[in-house]
Amino acid sequence: MTSRTYTLSMLCAALTFPSASCGSDGTATAADTATVADTATAADTATAADTATGNDGETTDVTTAPSDFGWKDMGLRAAMGTVKVYHITDLVLSGGGQTVYVAFADDAAKAYLARSDDRGATWKRIDLTPTTNITQAKSLVELPGGRIVLAGTPSAGKNGLHYSDDRGDTWKPCGTGTGPGTVSLPTADAVNVWDLALTPENQLIVAADNLSNDPALEHRVVFVSDDACVTLRAAAPLPGLGVLAVTTDGQGRIYAATEESAEHDDPALAGQAHVFRSADLGRTWTETGFLDGANRVYRLAVLRDGVTLLAGTGIRGEVYRSTNQGDAWTKLAHVPTGTKLFGDPPELKPFDATRVYGILELADGRVLVGTGNATGDIFMTTDGGTTWTATGDTGDNIVCWALAEADDGTVWIGTGSRGGNAFTGTPPAL
Repeated sequence: MTSRTYTLSMLCAALTFPSASCGSDGTATAADTATVADTATAADTATAADTATGNDGETTDVTTAPSDFGWKDMGLRAAMGTVKVYHITDLVLSGGGQTVYVAFADDAAKAYLARSDDRGATWKRIDLTPTTNITQAKSLVELPGGRIVLAGTPSAGKNGLHYSDDRGDTWKPCGTGTGPGTVSLPTADAVNVWDLALTPENQLIVAADNLSNDPALEHRVVFVSDDACVTLRAAAPLPGLGVLAVTTDGQGRIYAATEESAEHDDPALAGQAHVFRSADLGRTWTETGFLDGANRVYRLAVLRDGVTLLAGTGIRGEVYRSTNQGDAWTKLAHVPTGTKLFGDPPELKPFDATRVYGILELADGRVLVGTGNATGDIFMTTDGGTTWTATGDTGDNIVCWALAEADDGTVWIGTGSRGGNAFTGTPPAL
C-alpha cells in the first residue's frame, strides 16, 4: 500500500476557504489503495463569502462554514485490481444499503459494475462491455422486484440499455419486446442513453441523445417502458441533440433537460439549457421557464415534497429551483470556491465548481450536490440553497456524479476522473 503523509497545516490550507484559520499541528495519512484511515481535517473554522442572484434580481449574501462528513474510502478502487477506476457515474443502494451497485468506467473505455453484498466490506467486479457492448455506464436504477437497469454509451450500432435479474451477473437488452408502437435501441435519433427515472407508477423513463442530431430539429429521444424495460415506446420529439437528464414528480409528470450543443467547456458555444415538462407520459411536451445563465442541465431532481424541482447545471456550476412545475426558476447561491490538494505529489490549486452533476435530498431535508470540474467536492445546504457548506475531503478527484443515502443515514458518493472511488460519510447533527 502506497501512502503519503501530510501535515495538518497542509490539509487545512487545502480544504479551507478565503479568510480561514487553521487548527493545531498534527498529521494525517491519505491512502491510495484498499482503505483510508480516519484522516484529520481542519474544517471547523473556515468561512467564505459569495453571492447568489435569483431571477427576480435579489442578491443574497452567502456565508459558509464546512460541515465534515468524515468521508471514508470504501476500498472499491483497490478491490478492482489492475482495472483503473476512472469515472464512477452512478450507484444504487439495495435492501436499505446492504447491497451496493456502483457503475464505473476505466481509462480504456470499458464499463464495469462493482457490487458489494456487505455494505462495502468486500467487492465483486463485473465486466459489462463484453456482455452489454456498453463502453461507459451512465445511469443505474433498481426496479420493484430487484431488476437492475443499466444505461450508457454503447459500441457502434449496439443497444445502450440493458437489464439484469441476477444482481448484475448477466444482462439482457431492453426493448426487445414487440407490439404496436414499440421501438428498440439504438434509433436514428437515440444512441447514447444518459439518464433513467421512475414514475410513481414505476414506469421507466429513458433519456437519450445522438450527437449527430441536428440541434435545430426535433428528435425522439425520450422513451417510456410500462413493463420493466421489456418494451419501449418513443415519446413525442424534442428539439436539440437529445436529453441529458430526466426526472418525475409526485404526480407522474416527466421533466426532461435538452442539450443544444456537444460543447462542454466553452460557454459561448455550449448553447442554452432547456427543460420540458410532460403530464401525459411524453405524448406532449411544454417548455418550462428560462434558466438564465445555464448552458446545460446535468441533473434534475424532485424533492420529497413531490413539488420542489432542482436543476444542477453547467458550465457555470449553478443550482436552480422551481416550486411551480418549472414555470419559473430561481438561481440559488453558487457553491463555495477555495483551494485543494491535487496530484501526486500533492499541489495546492484553486477550485471553482463549473458543473453540478449530482443532487441528493437527505431524509432530514438537507440537500447535497456533487460538483465538477476541478473540484469534485460535495456541498450541503440546510436553508434551501441560500448558503452551502463543504462536507470534507474526498481525495484527488475532480467530479462527483453519484450520491445516495442508506436507510441508516449513511451517505454514499462516487467520484471520478483522477482517482475514482466510493466513499461513505455521516451527516453532522442538526
